[in-house]
Amino acid sequence: MKIGVISDTHCGSHAGLLHPDRWNKHTPGAIKWLHGCFDWLYSEWPKLDLLILNGDIIDGKQSKSAGTGVHTASLGEQVEIALECFRPWRKKAAKIIRLAGTPYHEGFDGALREFDSEMGIARPKSVEQWIVRDIDIGDGVTLNVKHHPDGGHAIYRGTVMDRELLWRTVAESVHKLPNASIVLRSHMHTCAALAGFRKELHLCPCFQLQSPYALHKQHARWIPDIGGTLIESDRFAMNKFSVRHKVFPMPREKAERYEAI
Repeated sequence: MKIGVISDTHCGSHAGLLHPDRWNKHTPGAIKWLHGCFDWLYSEWPKLDLLILNGDIIDGKQSKSAGTGVHTASLGEQVEIALECFRPWRKKAAKIIRLAGTPYHEGFDGALREFDSEMGIARPKSVEQWIVRDIDIGDGVTLNVKHHPDGGHAIYRGTVMDRELLWRTVAESVHKLPNASIVLRSHMHTCAALAGFRKELHLCPCFQLQSPYALHKQHARWIPDIGGTLIESDRFAMNKFSVRHKVFPMPREKAERYEAI
């Protein structure tokens, strides 16, 4: 069993994935590097039994910034940008599913239906399955997937992750939810892992560079981890599956020299 997880591509954003066919002489080198990382995953990952697209595939209208951070405020055009990037993955994965991301980014009116149709993504059986999925991946292991973490806010990331594992364990006991061994979350644009309660929680990396909003708000804290997550059968792993995150080192500019100012 081989499962790939890609999330937070934010296609349409000036900082998100953009297919080379749309590049021009003004396209930043960092955007070309970002797509190069995306292509690397496609070429280096094995054939997948399942590809999970875990939310925020497009960036949305960006009404709070009057649309200044996107190539186009049309969600239909952003979906086309996403399709240009993801079409090759249909050959890579036997099955593809998509979880809903943030409504601010993906809209409220089903803008990604065309994306789902072309990518062969079946409509979930319930509204709940758009948001959270419990998937039996074999060997008695259940994968729980959702875009947003449940843990709330805290200064320490480990506190948030431990809190989510605790409440997941409580809900499984009290509300009889499926007993999930591996819990996957996205949204944070950062990569992290925590084990506890005989479970493991993974925050998956993203495919969006640091946005101007993040630069203004928390420049040092909101630096994204760029990459994807690969899950494979592994009899030596704690839960019979290894969860490996490929994170690409971000290219960094050197400090300006005084003489160059």
